[in-house]
Amino acid sequence: MMRRRLVMMLALGCTPVVAYASTDVSTLMSGDSLWGLLAIAVFVLAYVLVIGEEFIALPKSNPVILAADIIWVIVALVA
Repeated sequence: MMRRRLVMMLALGCTPVVAYASTDVSTLMSGDSLWGLLAIAVFVLAYVLVIGEEFIALPKSNPVILAADIIWVIVALVA
């Protein structure tokens, strides 16, 4: 019973759903807005941390995952 429910939830979660954006996608994360520049800055900072991995003893995945989370939050705030 529990396995069937889990399979059903996964199947429903993987189906495409039509989404409507409230703003124009081309201006959503452009480099002209503060949000777009902030997302680019977060990406560049994560990239710099990956390059300096051997000096700061931090695995590559940690700054990349954190930067991805922050960028998704920025996208959610803008949308």
